Formats: sequence, C-alpha cells, structure tokens
Amino acid sequence: MCLSLFTVTVYAATKEERAAQNLYSLGLFNGVGNKEDGTPIFDLNRGLTRHEAVTMLVRLLGKEDQAKSGTWSTPFTDVAIWAAPYVGYAYANGLTTGTGATTFSGERNASGAIFMDYRIKDGFDGTLSVIYGHNMKDGSMFADLNRYLEDDYLDAHPEITVLTADGETRTYHVFAARKTDVRDTLYTLHDAKAEVMNEYMDSLFAPKGANRYIALSTCTDGEDDERLLVIGSLGG
Repeated sequence: MCLSLFTVTVYAATKEERAAQNLYSLGLFNGVGNKEDGTPIFDLNRGLTRHEAVTMLVRLLGKEDQAKSGTWSTPFTDVAIWAAPYVGYAYANGLTTGTGATTFSGERNASGAIFMDYRIKDGFDGTLSVIYGHNMKDGSMFADLNRYLEDDYLDAHPEITVLTADGETRTYHVFAARKTDVRDTLYTLHDAKAEVMNEYMDSLFAPKGANRYIALSTCTDGEDDERLLVIGSLGG
C-alpha cells in the first residue's frame, strides 16, 4: 500500500486583484512588470501616478495606437520617456494639464483628494459636514478610519480636528463608527428637516446638546457599496 501526502494551497484573489485582472484583460492596465512565469505584477498597495493615470485614460478612449504613432509637443520637461506619447496625446486633445508652466509631475500621486460633499452649501458652518476620502492600500487618506471599529482605537483617538480655510480650528468628538452602505440616510441629510437630522443622530446616541456634526466616509474591504462612517459632534 502506497500513501502519498501532499498539500494544496488555494489562493483567493481580493476584489481589487480581480478588478486589476479585468483591466489587464481589457488592455487598460499593464501593471509594473512581470513575474518569472509571465503573469503581471500589479503593485496595488500604492497609489496611481499621474503618468499611469493619463496612460490608462488614453487606453480607455481607444487611442493608444494613435498616441504612440503621433508626434506630440508639450511644454513639460519632466515627462518620463515611456509616458511621453500618452501625455502628448492627452495634452494636445485637452485631456490633461500640467502642475506648472513646464512641469507635469508624472510621479505625483493621482489618487484624488479628500473632499466635502458638494451638496453641503454651508461648509463647516452648516449642521452636517460630510467628508469623503479613499480607503488607500498604502495607509493614506481615510485608510485608518476602518480602525475605528476597534474599541481601543476609538478610545485612543476620540477627536477629529479640522483646520478651516479661515484658519479656525474645530474639534469634533467622535461618538459613532459604523459599517453601512451607500443607501444610508446620512447621505441624504444635507437637505433634511431638523427633526429628521435629530432623529438620525439620536439613533446613534449623539451627545445631548450637540449642534453641529461631521461625518467621515470611506469604502471598506467588503462589498462595493459598503461604506464606513465615523461621526463626530460639536457641542453637547
């Protein structure tokens, strides 16, 4: 009787890896190199650069061949040689601009910025300010918000400090952190009546007497429509 013992390792790709593979299959994303077996290296733990972002845009438009066969002139002196056809095409067609008169800053992170919901007309002077940021794999932007689901992290980081454009510092006290989805009522409170706002905040045990709120919103590592909200208050 002969017994053979062996171990089978099953690898489950993350949703980000699956998305990258889909983009690779469509010819939109080539990765940063190849492994010994020829499969692409995606390096998803860092942000997209401006060079890479404009390259993907040109490919998405189906203009890669035209970009690579054309002769382009731009005022930028810092564009990488490999990216020059893509930047040249995009610049010539009004799809991109530089970061200065002669700079493109192609290695700069192109992952976007933290921003306030455009529907909030009163900024930080309104009753509720909703701020969005990416859950970046490199730990930047709002990646740490997911840690608010840990009791110890909330205890160690109970405040959100905001420096406004007027130079005013405001400190909000965090009272809620929760997983939800894009249909959460909070995303519709920008034009809600006061009683609706109060009912929602009371359901999260907001401090009595609180008169202004801030909500930080980011995605999670779960479903595409899943979101994490960290909510703080002024007053109370």
